[in-house]
Amino acid sequence: MPKRPVDVGSHPEGDSPFGISDMAGNVWEFTTGDWQGSHTMRGGSYLNTLAESRAAVRWASKLEDKGADYLGFRCVVGADSVR
Repeated sequence: MPKRPVDVGSHPEGDSPFGISDMAGNVWEFTTGDWQGSHTMRGGSYLNTLAESRAAVRWASKLEDKGADYLGFRCVVGADSVR
């Protein structure tokens, strides 16, 4: 495993049966949630162990983490918005 972010779609063997991919393990993803008084991150990054690289894992970021290569975001559209 490289110790850096990889291109989206680099590991298609990890895609879900529903076609969802890249949910964990590349970079932590910003969410709109608040946890422990800070922005909530989910999913783990290339710096984490396999056990820590799951969509359910969360972490509270600090301002000094801004711009780090292990942080990112995911664009999401609610199912009721899709026509």
